Amino acid sequence: MADLIETFGSKKFFYNIVEEQELLGISAGYDFSNITKAPCKSEEFISANYQFLIDYVLTPLINFTQNSHNEEKIKDYLRALTINTLENSMEDKTKLVMGQSNEEINLLKDFWNKNEKIILAALNVQSQYGDIDIDERAELVETYEKFSKTGKHTSKYRVCFKGNAEITNIKKTDWALAVTKIALKHNLFNCDNFALWKSNRTSGFEMLKKQTEITDNEIKWSRYRKEPLTYNGEEFYASGNWGKDHWPKITSLVAEIFPDITIKEN
Repeated sequence: MADLIETFGSKKFFYNIVEEQELLGISAGYDFSNITKAPCKSEEFISANYQFLIDYVLTPLINFTQNSHNEEKIKDYLRALTINTLENSMEDKTKLVMGQSNEEINLLKDFWNKNEKIILAALNVQSQYGDIDIDERAELVETYEKFSKTGKHTSKYRVCFKGNAEITNIKKTDWALAVTKIALKHNLFNCDNFALWKSNRTSGFEMLKKQTEITDNEIKWSRYRKEPLTYNGEEFYASGNWGKDHWPKITSLVAEIFPDITIKEN
């Protein structure tokens, strides 16, 4: 076994495992590119991830073995590592593939290059109309904008009162919620500006609505944040339907209605 492993240029690493009975701790999805010592609790372990196992053990073994039965067994194990199950994806979104073969990586890269536009279009539609929670919608919007050629606008934000940051590290979907919170905290609302703020439709939807005013479709598409805001004894919910195109409009609107409040990118 040691001779076989030497053939593939990893003599020192695998020689220790085979000949000196060191222990091998295998981890899924761990980034080993910048570590200086094993991340296992016990330093008796030699750490590797499943991608390392695929690249430096299983794939070379396929080329080495002359036994068709063994080759098929190795390929079966490779498939098990590179294809996530429906059960895993439904129960835990962190349980994706354990690793990917070079062949699969090249196929997926080719698929992306040929279908990038339609994939991005699907992401955009799902982020706008998908039957998903508003936080998931925000994540999809950010993913779309990261890959979209139309420009990036994926920053986190802080909302300030008289120059002091009071709410930090929020997403675009929380712009209206955060501004309303600060306006309530500092008693900035009166009958006139509350009515103006509430009825504004910069996001495409009224800025604030009572629970009874939110339509079934707006609930279905998660157009409003779930956290209630109380003004004059009544509860309201803030619009969460914000995107990068709304940035200049929301900042101008806030400056007009609440001169002491500003929204800034982190």
